[in-house]
Amino acid sequence: MKKINNPLKIDKIENLGENWLIADFGCDENGDKYIVTTDHVRASEFEAHTPKQYAEVFVKTPKM
Repeated sequence: MKKINNPLKIDKIENLGENWLIADFGCDENGDKYIVTTDHVRASEFEAHTPKQYAEVFVKTPKM
């Protein structure tokens, strides 16, 4: 599998579109809805072939 250093980023829901949604953490006191998405990671960038291998790409990356 290709090593992807940090495939995740924190974003706001209004920016969701071209990245994969990973988690939704709800709204803060200002009404901003925060999510975690991939950071422009495409399936074609690494050689994962099963759901487990895709999950391992995210679990085995450095902590944010």
